Amino acid sequence: MSKLYMMMGAPGCGKTTFAKQNFPNKVKYISRDEIRYDILKDGEDYFSHEKEVYNKFVDEIAAALNEGEGLVIADQTSLNTAARSKLLNALKERRAYPDKVIVIYINRPLKQILEFNNKRTGREKVPEDAIKRMYYSIDLPKGFQGIDELHIYNTETNTFTVEKFLK
Repeated sequence: MSKLYMMMGAPGCGKTTFAKQNFPNKVKYISRDEIRYDILKDGEDYFSHEKEVYNKFVDEIAAALNEGEGLVIADQTSLNTAARSKLLNALKERRAYPDKVIVIYINRPLKQILEFNNKRTGREKVPEDAIKRMYYSIDLPKGFQGIDELHIYNTETNTFTVEKFLK
């Protein structure tokens, strides 16, 4: 059974750290940021190769699913229905159909996210206004929407809640 885990949360909330700490060597981990950093050259704008970055991101996820990887993590912000649907539709176009789609939302207070971001350097540091804009635009999955389960990790209480959606 193939599972696609879609990480969700504002930049700096801990998506990548969570994925790498909780799924070490058990999954195929694919990061949109890592792909971006591999493509960008010094001095280029963060979004200067966005189409190429996104297509490679989707291609790598599709290849992992089609090659029989049982668990695949898609690490991007996935903040709203449109972003999640765009990824799922792009995978369908590539004939990559996970048996189960699980969104893992990292619920961290904005104040902590901004503190973590201030410790970042170089390309990894995100402008504060962008983080705030993205944080306040978060739209959790409601109903099926191609998502089987929503796992919410509350960083303050170190707890999970799980919501399952009927197809």
